Amino acid sequence: MQTHVTYSVHHDYSVGDKVPRRFETPILIAAKNGITEMVEKILDVYPVSILDADMERKNIVLVGSGA
Repeated sequence: MQTHVTYSVHHDYSVGDKVPRRFETPILIAAKNGITEMVEKILDVYPVSILDADMERKNIVLVGSGA
């Protein structure tokens, strides 16, 4: 069984617009909630997502550990 995970992020901000205070990618959300299967699938499909970090510059390891 093959599972595909897709997501799209579209930013349509203009100068002076307020940017959302918190932006989390699907891998960060999965790590924060302890969903290791989803983290693994996302990394299989999008290996570059290992570099994702939240607004506090925490990566998936730090977000997943609750640090």
